[in-house]
Amino acid sequence: MNAREEIAQRQPGSERRVEAGATEQDLLKEGGPIVFYDGDCGLCDRMVGLLLRIDGKKRLRFASLQGETAQRIVAPVAKREGRELVGGMALLRTVGAESVLEFDSTAALGCLEETGGWWRVFGMLRLAPRSWRDAVYRWVASRRRRWFGGAEACSLPKEEDRTRFLP
Repeated sequence: MNAREEIAQRQPGSERRVEAGATEQDLLKEGGPIVFYDGDCGLCDRMVGLLLRIDGKKRLRFASLQGETAQRIVAPVAKREGRELVGGMALLRTVGAESVLEFDSTAALGCLEETGGWWRVFGMLRLAPRSWRDAVYRWVASRRRRWFGGAEACSLPKEEDRTRFLP
């Protein structure tokens, strides 16, 4: 059974960390991990800005959940899991010998871990039950537009960072 068939058999709300298929593995071979974010969200824009600043090795790449890369990679998994594509965060990365697609709080913590340095300390929050972490993540996500604004609050990447953004 391939990873896509395995994902199709999962129940909505089951483990958010899923194996990625061949297309995803090919993307990871081309560069580093990919952060999928809501391109119409001021909080997400600030998170991307933070990640750009603290990712000293410039490994992370970025793709809007509204873009074609997310439609090809994240949308099929989100549909199978019965989740909304927009309004969250996803991270495609290599863990051990496998490629995985992580969502919500697991993805946010994974992004910080991938930057290295002392930001990896936040990975210890994985010790908290995922249901608790995701509950806090969803609570913030439900208020993010009120607190941080929408697309009008987003900025354009600097020239040197543009190559790190996927369509």
